[in-house]
Amino acid sequence: MLPNVFLLDEIDYNAWIDKVDSTWGGAIPATIIFNNNNKLFLEKELTFNELKTHIIKSIH
Repeated sequence: MLPNVFLLDEIDYNAWIDKVDSTWGGAIPATIIFNNNNKLFLEKELTFNELKTHIIKSIH
């Protein structure tokens, strides 16, 4: 089963900074990985392998 991917396409993107994560400075790219128990927020560019590693860690 593949994870859901959401893209925030909002004109007033600064209004979402605190709603997404209170520690977020607003930098792009940013990635949030949710599971039933945790949220991981990454405010940096990720390689495919880094993203894959974070996803695997989040489901175990």
